[in-house]
Amino acid sequence: MTDLVDVLAPVICDQEPYCKGLAGTGCSSAPPCFAIIQTRAILTALEKSGYRVVPVEPTEAMLTAGYVGGPDDDAPIHELEAHWATLSPEDIWPAMLAAAPKITTGG
Repeated sequence: MTDLVDVLAPVICDQEPYCKGLAGTGCSSAPPCFAIIQTRAILTALEKSGYRVVPVEPTEAMLTAGYVGGPDDDAPIHELEAHWATLSPEDIWPAMLAAAPKITTGG
């Protein structure tokens, strides 16, 4: 996954009058510009508040994680169906979140 700081910082930078012009070339990460610092703070605050930023479409790893603990993929279909019938969103969602791409905030 693209580092969200690299995606969000230029957008934040573009909104700040003192930062104009940096968005086109990218904010400097050494030392970090204020937009990078703001972006890292926002992402950290979201995580501490119990939110996760995840892809709109789940990755293959996320989908696979939803079926952890079941029979092997080459098990008879009735065993797979029986396992799938026992799954609930409360089981699947945490596994998918755990398998989601991690946000790197750098610094």
